[in-house]
Amino acid sequence: MLEDFFVVPAAAQRLRSCSLGVHLDAFCACLADLGYRRPTIRHKLGVVTDLTRWMAEEHMAVVDLDERRVDEFLDARRRRGRTCRGFCVPRVSCRRPRPPVTTRRWPPC
Repeated sequence: MLEDFFVVPAAAQRLRSCSLGVHLDAFCACLADLGYRRPTIRHKLGVVTDLTRWMAEEHMAVVDLDERRVDEFLDARRRRGRTCRGFCVPRVSCRRPRPPVTTRRWPPC
């Protein structure tokens, strides 16, 4: 699944080798099931890449990652000029996917 989002197979392989790598196929599948499109999923994978780098800098294991630590990461990312608009830790079950959000023009043409 992860390979579907990269042109260069080495990029997917590099992500698989990070501390969160074992979870990335399920993460991508969950986002796809929720209706996210490829560019958005790739963007979120970039945020996850930044997260794993930050975790390494902080000498943090995956088991230490909680909501407070994610907030610290997002604050650090913003201080470096990187925004996380729309990034959140999904709290929905991927077993029941929601339909994708569509934008509609009003009034209809």
